Amino acid sequence: MRYLIAQFLIVYCFLLSDINSLGVLKGKLFSGKDQLPLAGANILIKGTNLGTTSDENGEFIINNISQGYYSVSASYIGYKKEIIADIWIRPKTYD
Repeated sequence: MRYLIAQFLIVYCFLLSDINSLGVLKGKLFSGKDQLPLAGANILIKGTNLGTTSDENGEFIINNISQGYYSVSASYIGYKKEIIADIWIRPKTYD
């Protein structure tokens, strides 16, 4: 079975915020063997109705995520599903 690597920027996730003080999850998916980007992979935040697909570079972004801990799954046809648990999403704080 081929493996999928879900790379969430800054280790597993990169947090931003929007006007409503909600978090954003950005990342990139690529194959585990040859490190090629996976276009059209499915990314879902467990326990929510939030998700997206990766673009032609394997990159994705999910906006408007409420603060909390989440498990994120990434799947692609022919690859083993990757699930990363306990990703902390929080709004960015300003000084």
